[in-house]
Amino acid sequence: MTRYVHIFRTELHGADCISKLTEVMSSHPKITRWHLDLEDVDNVLKVETESLSGACIISLAKEKQIVCEVLPD
Repeated sequence: MTRYVHIFRTELHGADCISKLTEVMSSHPKITRWHLDLEDVDNVLKVETESLSGACIISLAKEKQIVCEVLPD
């Protein structure tokens, strides 16, 4: 079983955005684990999944009006 780890920079503006992101990440059946690092300047979001692409995760965030983009190495 392949596991993908996607890492993103996010733009979160307040508790409402964090709540929306938590809702979508925690409820999606194909997301096995996720973590948001609010102490990092880029508000790094790390998502582990067995089947979702990075583009799909960006789309999920965008549906909640959250800017999310792949963090370059």
